[in-house]
Amino acid sequence: MALISWVGSGLCSIPQLVVFGVQQAPTATPFYQCVTHGYYEEDWQETAYILATFTVMGAAPLFVIITCYTAIFLKLQVETHHRSLYSLLFKRNQEKIVSNESTRLRLNTGTKRDEIMRRAVMKSLWISLLVIITFIICWAPYYIAMLYYLIVRDANNQQVLLMSQIIFVFGMSNSVFNPIIYGASHLLCCRKSHLARGSTMRKGTRMTVRLSQRDLPQPPPDSPPIPAALRPLRTSRSL
Repeated sequence: MALISWVGSGLCSIPQLVVFGVQQAPTATPFYQCVTHGYYEEDWQETAYILATFTVMGAAPLFVIITCYTAIFLKLQVETHHRSLYSLLFKRNQEKIVSNESTRLRLNTGTKRDEIMRRAVMKSLWISLLVIITFIICWAPYYIAMLYYLIVRDANNQQVLLMSQIIFVFGMSNSVFNPIIYGASHLLCCRKSHLARGSTMRKGTRMTVRLSQRDLPQPPPDSPPIPAALRPLRTSRSL
């Protein structure tokens, strides 16, 4: 996939090499920049280029993002459903009983796996929504401005030029927001896991084992009575 992405990016950049050219700006100080001025002979050529740019840089990436994250979410949903059915059909096989003379602990490993899958589904859903919404918020103003330019054709309006530059920079910031989204979601999940482990350990330390008279070996019926000072008391201890 990485190779396909690099090859596709290289092919999509070929029109930029043809359309753009370096020209000196009409300023007092020497200033050169890449522009498309003087390349288009007719208006339909610029319109075709802008629409092609919108398709390759806007519509196609948005379609790929929505498709991939939808496939991930559906895959996790199917896995969660299968694990739930497995837990219902083989519940006894998934349960482990740990017992000794004083304690009996029942651990259900299937339930823990189901909870992990459920959290993975919710995490995938939230990340998908955030990535898609961020992409739309960042790039929608830029392409709306480009479509507005195709209709109005007012290239000499300084306010329009300034706004188009600001909107373009805002669209490019989408590459900055994506790592923040992934990093924040990872840190939040790590924090929740740490709190959950701490809560489990605190519960384990508070668990007590109570020893009653029936848990202790009883003397034979014909044995002499045990003095009160030597009788075992009901005690509790923390694990």
